[in-house]
Amino acid sequence: MQKIIPIFRCKYCNEKKYSKKLSLEKHEYSCIFMYKHKNQLPSKQCMFQMLLDMNTKYRELEKKLEQIQTNQNNQSRRTILQHLKNIPPLSMTFSKWFNTMYVNREHMQIFFDKDITDSVIQVMKETISVGKLQEIPIRNYIQKPNQVYIYDSVGDCSNIFDWRLMEMEDWKRMFSYIIRKIKDMYFEWQRENKEYIDSDETLFELNYQYMKKINKISENIETKIRKIKENIIKEIQTSLVIIE
Repeated sequence: MQKIIPIFRCKYCNEKKYSKKLSLEKHEYSCIFMYKHKNQLPSKQCMFQMLLDMNTKYRELEKKLEQIQTNQNNQSRRTILQHLKNIPPLSMTFSKWFNTMYVNREHMQIFFDKDITDSVIQVMKETISVGKLQEIPIRNYIQKPNQVYIYDSVGDCSNIFDWRLMEMEDWKRMFSYIIRKIKDMYFEWQRENKEYIDSDETLFELNYQYMKKINKISENIETKIRKIKENIIKEIQTSLVIIE
C-alpha cells in the first residue's frame, strides 16, 4: 500500500504547500505579515511589533528543532546499545584486550622519531588487524561517528560485563599501559648500552634527547588521546544498518 504523505497548506496565502508542519509554520510567520497588511501600509510601530513576534516564534522553532535533534541522538545511542547488548557475549573484555597489545622496539623508535601518539596508533592498528572487527571489544558506528563503545566490566563489578560508551578514563588506561611498556623498553635499552652511551658523544647526546621525550610523554594527555581516537575510529568504524 502506498504511504500517504500529509500536505499542509498555508492558511494565509492558500498557495504554499508543505509536507512537514514545522516548515509550514516557518513560512506562515512571514506570510502572515503580507496577509494582514496587503491593502494598507503598516505603521512603524506595527512593523516593529511584527518583527518582535517573528523573532519570538523563530526562537520557539529553534528550541523545537534542538529538542528533536536531541531526541534523535538519544534514540540512536539507545538503539546502538540495544543492538550491542543483544549480541553474544565476547570472549575478551576491553581491559584484557588492551593488556594483550604487543609493544616492541619498533614502536619505541616511532615514538623517538615522531611522537607518542604515532606510536600508540601503530600499536593499536596492529592489534586491531590481528582479529576480526566483530570479535574485538571496541566498536564505532557511522551513525554516531564520535562515540566509541567498549565491552568491559560494569562499574565496580569485576565479574559483570556489558557494552557502554568509552570514556576518557578508558582511553587513559589504555594509553598508560602502552607508554609504560615503551618506558620500560627504553630503560632496558639504556641499561644494555650504558657503556657505549657514556663513551660515545653522539650516542650520549641522542640518549639525552630520548630522556627529554620520555619526561614529556605524559604531558597534554587528553589532546594526544583525541588524535589517537580520531585515527582509531577510521580503523573500526562500520555501519549499523538497523538504525534509520
